Amino acid sequence: MIDNAVNDTFINRLGFYSFEIGIIFLASAFPISIIFFLVSALVGCFIYIKEKKFDLLDLPIIICIFLMPLICLLQSLYPYKNSFEIDPSLKWVGLLNWIPFFFLFLFFKSYLDTDKKREITAKLFIIGTFPVLLSGFGQYFFKWQISLEAFNGLIIWFQKPITTQGLSGLFSNPNYAGAWFNFVFPFVMASFLKYTKNTLKKNISLVFLIAICTSIILTKSRSAWGGLFFALPFLLGPYSLIWLVPIFIVIFFGIYFASSESININIQEFARLILPENLWMEFNSDSYTGTESRLSIWNTAINLLRTRPTIGLGAGSFALIYYNLKKAYVGHAHNLPLEVAVNFGLPISLLIFSFIFFIIMISFFKLVKNNFFKKNILKISLFERAWWTSFIMICISNFFDVVLYDGRLRLVFWILFTGLVQIVNSKEDSIFSFEQN
Repeated sequence: MIDNAVNDTFINRLGFYSFEIGIIFLASAFPISIIFFLVSALVGCFIYIKEKKFDLLDLPIIICIFLMPLICLLQSLYPYKNSFEIDPSLKWVGLLNWIPFFFLFLFFKSYLDTDKKREITAKLFIIGTFPVLLSGFGQYFFKWQISLEAFNGLIIWFQKPITTQGLSGLFSNPNYAGAWFNFVFPFVMASFLKYTKNTLKKNISLVFLIAICTSIILTKSRSAWGGLFFALPFLLGPYSLIWLVPIFIVIFFGIYFASSESININIQEFARLILPENLWMEFNSDSYTGTESRLSIWNTAINLLRTRPTIGLGAGSFALIYYNLKKAYVGHAHNLPLEVAVNFGLPISLLIFSFIFFIIMISFFKLVKNNFFKKNILKISLFERAWWTSFIMICISNFFDVVLYDGRLRLVFWILFTGLVQIVNSKEDSIFSFEQN
């Protein structure tokens, strides 16, 4: 019995430590992080089966694991009729964006089932963001344009030149970088607010906070800018709206007056004088030249969905169909629920995102019940509030641009969602009976 207990403790530690290392390397060394995540997933699978971790909140995900391949089979038997050929293998490849992560949702539960584990994970996300900040500032301020390789190409840091786009760092475009900074921002803010007595930790948190806010601005990602403002009321409490709302109104109308072509010239000149040019130019009509608008993309996706609402058109089909219709390349529907509906049908999209919405609402009410959203933020579990806010941030990013097509952000999404489900489950116990420093 003692030997079995020792073995179980060792296995649990192996899984948890592998999960922690995977978090640290997620942004900067994705292939290495995948190796550690696979180890933690195998251990998590062992724990899930042995300790019978199944609960009713797993049911929608388990249904999707079986339903999505069935939908792909139906799409193969009844292909979408069009005037050009679509590679039939794309729909099966598209499953890799979902099925493996559904299993990770099940197997990562034991690593996120207490507030202490979630706080550790949040802090590790902050640590793992340092290389993103380093590469981003090097790219933006020091014009780093070379690709850095290690371990025979296993790790590659792409450093693109800054042109009309903003800071992207280790990510392929500024929107992805902005989404990463957005979800980390609540954790950094929680860390800064928590360390009231430890001067060193508070100063380190302040440096990270300033660096991340600066990076969000430099990405020139409008969704990232909006996410930053949206996060603050949830982090600081509803009383922060007293000063946040006037600031937001001033910035909103300032941008409108500075960028609109139908405003009195004197008002426009005054607005452009008080606002940085790089800010209002991002909303000027000239900045949209040569790009497809979100409304055009969404309207096309909805019209295509109407033709096959039950099983969808198949993964990878939207970009080809859109190009055929509009003679312009758009990689996806720029809205995650709509993208899933087009790829796999409306029923599967409703199942997944109604479940996610349900978890968001139930976890919010649970945090309210536990006073985690009360006025005095210094007397609450800041990281629990930050976890909820962080997931909201990455959800917002996916309503305007499907950032989950970056594998790192997809892992972040499911890790945060798993933690949110565990907040709902509220199983507060020790971390494998050993202390974490």
